Amino acid sequence: MADLMQQLKTPNFLLKWVELILAVVSIALLRDSGSFPGLNVDKIVVAYMTLAGFILFNCIIIVGSFNGETLGKITMLLYLLSGAVLFITTGAFIIEHYDQKLFNTTANDKFLASGIIALVNGAVYLVDGFFTRRG
Repeated sequence: MADLMQQLKTPNFLLKWVELILAVVSIALLRDSGSFPGLNVDKIVVAYMTLAGFILFNCIIIVGSFNGETLGKITMLLYLLSGAVLFITTGAFIIEHYDQKLFNTTANDKFLASGIIALVNGAVYLVDGFFTRRG
């Protein structure tokens, strides 16, 4: 039990919660901004798949941590690197279309906020990778 409590206090575990919360907020803002007229469907699919997929992955990792399970260091680093790349790509896709003013002002602001949060989440994945590599 003491080992579990120590593991739950690590920066990596706390960062998993931050990653999860940022992904949930980003997908909620993206969904709330409505339809995406004139946007490349492939880019929207990448955005939704990244956000939804990593919400699922983080939930699995968090639940596994409560049960004392851990992933190997290399597996975790590959997961974190792919998360960083995909979230940065998602944020870039979203922000790329912000200037086109395809939406009403409120939806456009939510769209931009989703992209910024996705970029921030990509940075959090990189920080998590740093702590994983170091630890």
